Amino acid sequence: MAVGKRGAQIWVSNICSVPSCTAGNLEEYSSSGTLLQTVTCSDLYRYYFVGVDKKGDVAVDGEDESGIPHVDLVRAGSSSCTPLTSIGLQFPGGVQFTTSGDLAVDDQLALTITTWTAPNFTSSSSTTTLGGGISDPVTFAFVKSDVPKGDKYLWTANAGSGDADEFAYPAGGSPILDVTGIIEPIGVAVQKPATT
Repeated sequence: MAVGKRGAQIWVSNICSVPSCTAGNLEEYSSSGTLLQTVTCSDLYRYYFVGVDKKGDVAVDGEDESGIPHVDLVRAGSSSCTPLTSIGLQFPGGVQFTTSGDLAVDDQLALTITTWTAPNFTSSSSTTTLGGGISDPVTFAFVKSDVPKGDKYLWTANAGSGDADEFAYPAGGSPILDVTGIIEPIGVAVQKPATT
């Protein structure tokens, strides 16, 4: 699930449809929980992770019927998917937009987060390698910085190693901090500290 600016958009990726787990979809809800639209992408069968930027553009990743990973973009106000063909993945993980509007895509098997440059996402600006013995970084969240403004760190949820780790972004490398003793974490979120 991803929530747009001020909670106006709520996007949900449905891995598959019940009861027989056929093709999934992407759904947009209003802030009051009303279903606004259901989007299907021609190259996706399983829909995994979704992210929304401040303009309302939505990225979703998943796999086709053959298990080949794909990433698609749904532009704000649209109901059609644009495949991002340049983004190669071993296995799709979380997707997040950076403060500057670039698209960061997690590859769970490659242990990397590759950042693709807006607006067309046809070239990558960085690849963040997640080291230090982590395993299966399912998804991630940026730590927003006010000074200087931008994304300087990120946290990952590592299902295989049972922990959550903080990394420098985009440098990557070994974790800066780590929270252990978690059993198969799937999601992670970062909240800015309260100000008084």
